[in-house]
Amino acid sequence: MIGKLLGNRYEIVEKIGEGGMGLVYKAKCHLLNRYVAVKILKPELTEDEEFINKFRKESLSSASLSHPNIVSIYDVGAQDGIYYIVMEYVNGKTLKELIKEKAPMAAYDVINIARQICIALEHAHSNNIIHRDIKPQNILVTHDGIVKVADFGIARVSNSSTLTNTGSVLGTAYYISPEQARGGYVDEKTDIYSLGIVMYEMATGKVPFDGESPVTVALKHLQEEPMKPSELNENIPPALEGIILKCLAKNPASRYESATELIKDLDRASQNPNSTVKMEWEDPNNMTKVMPIINNEGINNNDYDDDDGDEDIPIDKKKKKKVNKGLIAAFVIIFAAVAVGAIFAYLKGMEANKPIPIPNIEGQQEEVAKKMLEDVGLYMEVKETVNDDEIAKGIVMKSYPDVGFPVKKGFTVKVKVSAGPKMVTIPNIINSTVDEAELTLNSSGLSIGERYEMNNDKIEKGKIFKQEPNAEGQLIAGGKVDIYISKGPEIKVVPVPNLLGDDIEKVKKKLEKAGLELGEVLTDTDLNQKDNVVIKQSPKEDMEVREGSPITVWINKLPEVTPTPTPTPTEPPDKKEGEQQ
Repeated sequence: MIGKLLGNRYEIVEKIGEGGMGLVYKAKCHLLNRYVAVKILKPELTEDEEFINKFRKESLSSASLSHPNIVSIYDVGAQDGIYYIVMEYVNGKTLKELIKEKAPMAAYDVINIARQICIALEHAHSNNIIHRDIKPQNILVTHDGIVKVADFGIARVSNSSTLTNTGSVLGTAYYISPEQARGGYVDEKTDIYSLGIVMYEMATGKVPFDGESPVTVALKHLQEEPMKPSELNENIPPALEGIILKCLAKNPASRYESATELIKDLDRASQNPNSTVKMEWEDPNNMTKVMPIINNEGINNNDYDDDDGDEDIPIDKKKKKKVNKGLIAAFVIIFAAVAVGAIFAYLKGMEANKPIPIPNIEGQQEEVAKKMLEDVGLYMEVKETVNDDEIAKGIVMKSYPDVGFPVKKGFTVKVKVSAGPKMVTIPNIINSTVDEAELTLNSSGLSIGERYEMNNDKIEKGKIFKQEPNAEGQLIAGGKVDIYISKGPEIKVVPVPNLLGDDIEKVKKKLEKAGLELGEVLTDTDLNQKDNVVIKQSPKEDMEVREGSPITVWINKLPEVTPTPTPTPTEPPDKKEGEQQ
């Protein structure tokens, strides 16, 4: 696939991953001049027309999701039997790779990553899209710590198709919910269960249920309770352990109602790691109890009431006694209610004025940080935006006051946000010499990168005829521009044709056809050749010369011949007188 062009647009550059559905490649989009990720479906999945139709529908549906914690889907296409998805290219690692490197991970890292996954799920669930296959392999983490969830919508299609691929099913079986294992109804709480497995694995380095086959693992999801994470990692705080176990409840009704509720508990755990998480199946400690109705008529009409233990007291005296008891009880209840109300109001006032530690928003996307603050009753204001070559655009770099500083509810936290690397406009250096180009680029904060020398028929030797990236584009300050320097026209050599015996007009046609020119025309004489034909040429026939070279020829010029005059007949001379005849 390397070098192959898909859709006349995406050039495959290198392989970057492999999943249950296919291979993932890094590709260059020539239309938008950016890198993308292209997932190529496995051939066995493309043989099912129903699968392909469903795949296209679900992929296009999930393409509507736009969120900083979700990998965007740009395009879906097919070419020569190759079905592919074009996605956002994320420069980072999968969460599975991070777990292998760092697990068991620190509680803060587990909470931070889980919170970002939750925010992605919250957005998807609000758009009626359920992932169905949350697992570390589908979660990417950038070098800046931004979490991005991949394959939304695609998981719906892959669930049925991966049944033929044992490796893929086993990989997914570790993270499926009990309702998925039994083929039951799937909703938002399914994703929450799978996220619980992911948090368990981050915190302990192990999945809660393991087995030799997918069926064994699926049965454990249905029948067994997981070992407490703290038994595998004693450093897990109670709040985080409670969250994980609540996510892993077998009964969906006992899990978190939504990703939003889970986010709130994660924030509480971040602020108070030793707090406890209330499980849905636990009874509240202070339930309101119904008190019996008290009246002046007593409880029954018997002459004697044996239920109170005063068997010998007549009923009229008992009535007075019960009335007195009732009045006392009523006063006690009223007093207790007033006292409880006062205490509740006092505690409520204390709670309202309780200092709130600023959550750790550094390293978060601006919108994510804003929501984290709003969730605990704080506000955010961008104090400054600065360029940074290492921190991506939109990431919170610093908070004022610092993270963890206690402030009152409603306080506005000021932040410094990265504007990303400084970008400069690339100047036009075409037709410049190398020295001129260097001065122009340096004045823009750029420099010359690779240099290539090539022949060019239009640009004179020593000048630049091409630059990459092109002029008027954007480049990070300090970046390099590759240049192509002209070596002048390409030198071609051609053989000299045989011109001997040809007249001058024929000579011109032969030279033009051969890409040569007529040079000097000299004369010479050869009595054995015809007049006005070439009797010599330089260079000689079949010699190779540069295209366009002049060819010298010698034209035969025979001397002019003077004709001999024809004698005219004359009279015989007269005889001398006296001569006898």
